[in-house]
Amino acid sequence: MPFEQLAATLKARWVRVVVTWLSVVAVVVTVSLAFPRYEATATVVVEMSGVDPIRGQTVFKPAGAVSTHVATQVDIIRSEDVARGALRSLGLQQQQEWRDKWQEKAGGEGDFEAWLAAALLITVEAFGPGVGYLCFFRPCRAICS
Repeated sequence: MPFEQLAATLKARWVRVVVTWLSVVAVVVTVSLAFPRYEATATVVVEMSGVDPIRGQTVFKPAGAVSTHVATQVDIIRSEDVARGALRSLGLQQQQEWRDKWQEKAGGEGDFEAWLAAALLITVEAFGPGVGYLCFFRPCRAICS
């Protein structure tokens, strides 16, 4: 279809195009405002120099060891145990609306806290500047949306 024909078609049906566009915008705004959004940011500084607790010697870690250590810390923060601790601290496992969502989405099967922790972990985004010493963590979208 040539551009001129497409432009003529859109010009003839501009009302439908505008109504469709406004409907999509209204749905996006409604959904983004209707669901709760939890956001948190943390900066973690990893100290890699120091004394080896086994040998008692001062240790210098090469760059590869630093990135491995940071990756391990990211895995720990993204673990189910940490997510469950966060949920308990916030008291989310006691809120009826989360139990209702669990009943709706999982049919009430399995462990409620495990389901809620998994839903939280889906939303966590962990990133850092390459092999650097800083990592930032933040939820990237609403839980169970």
